[in-house]
Formats: sequence, C-alpha cells, structure tokens
Amino acid sequence: MPFAPFTGVNHHRQSILFSCALVSDEREETFVWLFRQWLNCMWNESPRAIITDQDLAIDNAIKKVFPHTHHRYCQWHLGLHEYCEHLRSLQCDHPTFNEDYNMWAK
Repeated sequence: MPFAPFTGVNHHRQSILFSCALVSDEREETFVWLFRQWLNCMWNESPRAIITDQDLAIDNAIKKVFPHTHHRYCQWHLGLHEYCEHLRSLQCDHPTFNEDYNMWAK
C-alpha cells in the first residue's frame, strides 16, 4: 500500500511532517481526492511547490487541484545514471559541469 507523506519546511528551515496517508491505489482520482482533503485541512492554502516522482496520475491530479503550485520531480527518481547518459556531451564541452551540477543538486 503506497505511503504518501506531506512534508514541508517551517520558518526555522526545519523539515516537518504536515500529514500522511496510505492510499489503496495510485489512480488519478485517488490523488485528486487526497489532495482535496489535504487542501481542506490546510484552510485552502495550496503549497507553493511540490516535489514528486514522475507518476502521471500524480502529475494530472496536481494540475487539477493545485494549478498554481510549482511541480518538480525528485532528483533521486530522475536517476543519476540517466543524467550521465543524457548530459554526456555537456560534460565534455564544459570541464566544470560536474562540479556545477553537484553544487546545484545539493
């Protein structure tokens, strides 16, 4: 059963858990329902940004429920091995690319 944590950062820049849920399936309708319930509990304040994996159902649900929220993909889910394959030419053309990328990814 998938676990859906809602985490954030407080005014002291500390990670906090707002809420969490266990979902019985990973359909778009399930995520729409879950996000609307969360929005109701948060006094209809949408998050400024949300980071997820590359699941299409979550992506579509975010667009429906949080249309003004910046949606980003988690670096871990993008896979560093894939980045190496796709960005190999940049590594050759720009000698400081790896250092710059690692500084950005922190």
